[in-house]
Amino acid sequence: MKKLLITAFFLLRLASYIGVGLLHLWTVYIAFIVGRGFIAAAITFFLPVLSEMFWFGAMWNKFGFINWFTLACLCCLFLYNFMSAVGSLMTGYEQKEAA
Repeated sequence: MKKLLITAFFLLRLASYIGVGLLHLWTVYIAFIVGRGFIAAAITFFLPVLSEMFWFGAMWNKFGFINWFTLACLCCLFLYNFMSAVGSLMTGYEQKEAA
């Protein structure tokens, strides 16, 4: 059972990293198309967290809250926070088990 939980946690963590990476590439694409071309895309690429927040707000202002980009950002945020919580619970469980 323990091995199954560790494997499931690893796969969910891998999925969250892939999702955040794809979201960042999507943000760079949005910066290139909506922004001013290569310069906006380069700045977005090298400042990931700040650019995600900026383009989240920009897309929200332009298209409203319900659009694919803002929903994807919120899903990635939820998944990342969920994985952090599960990881801290597993760490606490492992420490109790070792003691």
